[in-house]
Amino acid sequence: MKLLRVTCCLFMLLLSLVAFAFVAVHPAAAQGLNPPPPPGAACQTTGQGTICQGSFTASHVNTDIGVSCGSFQVLESATSTLRFTFFYNQAGNVTKAVFHVTLVGTLSNSVTGKSVPFEEDVTVTATLATPGDLSTETDTFTGQPYTVTLPGSGLILHDVGRVVFAPDGTITFEGGPHQLLHNQVQQLCAALS
Repeated sequence: MKLLRVTCCLFMLLLSLVAFAFVAVHPAAAQGLNPPPPPGAACQTTGQGTICQGSFTASHVNTDIGVSCGSFQVLESATSTLRFTFFYNQAGNVTKAVFHVTLVGTLSNSVTGKSVPFEEDVTVTATLATPGDLSTETDTFTGQPYTVTLPGSGLILHDVGRVVFAPDGTITFEGGPHQLLHNQVQQLCAALS
């Protein structure tokens, strides 16, 4: 089964956040947390541990999402907003991280540049079986990774529901239509041709 390309992009975004957090300067409240929260996080100590929250906005242009329409690739350009919450136990090890990602942008033909609008609204919950050990992370994606609706044509791509990935990247649960996950993109390719 082909791994959902948006999932890979989001996973890489999450890994990038964690890697960047390791080299960033953190406020005093974030000292001693494993791994450190992303830059700009506001942390609060509770009776159960520490909770860190924050958000940021980013843009990307012409990112290959791994979808081939034969003579062209599908590229994505979008502006995204990511809100995050990291939960740490009393020992300072992360036990769970929740990321809410919204994107608005276009999917385009890599050869002609023809494009269609898309929206994304996904919540990613990363749960660690062993607190602080990212190799034990199970990721649950819930929401709509891709929705493409065209005036006069209606809904041409609807990828929505829930997918759970084990630490090794295999899918352990899938619910809902996932057209990109199963490479069912004929209507999208036709709209971009």
